[in-house]
Amino acid sequence: MSKNLKHYQATTQLVTHALFALYFQIQGNKGYTPIKRRNEILVKFIKGQQKKAVYSTLKKEIKTMLAIGRNPKGNLEERLHDINRLNLEYKAKLTHADELYILFNHLFEALNFTSQLTKPDTEIEEDTLYMNQSEIEEGFDERNNQIKPLSVTVKTQRLEALMAYVESQGSYTIEVTHTDSEVVSLLLHKKVDAEGQNKAS
Repeated sequence: MSKNLKHYQATTQLVTHALFALYFQIQGNKGYTPIKRRNEILVKFIKGQQKKAVYSTLKKEIKTMLAIGRNPKGNLEERLHDINRLNLEYKAKLTHADELYILFNHLFEALNFTSQLTKPDTEIEEDTLYMNQSEIEEGFDERNNQIKPLSVTVKTQRLEALMAYVESQGSYTIEVTHTDSEVVSLLLHKKVDAEGQNKAS
């Protein structure tokens, strides 16, 4: 996964979680929560996240966020919304290949499913998603948009959880095409986007 994509994912996660933490904490308050108090809540949350490995690429950004939140004239909530808008603009430019990498990354983080390319001597390991390099090359066009369903092979006791998670992400549908002993063959379909572009199914 590219450095830019990792940075986008980490930033999106931190900003989203920070804003959720803020709104969950102030939702029971009576009346308006002043900016100073909002800054304090956000600074406390972000400071508690800065040592996590997932945010290792955001050291400079986190330092800036904390400085804004500690400044008497700063408005960290407003800054986080600005960052979120920029992330949405970046997301709009992601290719289908980028989205596939993001999906596999999420599957690893949420369910501990790893992924790798198959080789002639590949020994199927449990909870690993296998894809064929030639299938991937044929499955995307020159702009890295998916033009056909992608075959995935997996050996797992958690098939229902895997399929449910993929469906819950909203960008793909997944179906079982073949089961051989403990090994399952799956087909990953890209959903139609808002503009009705290629659904790869």
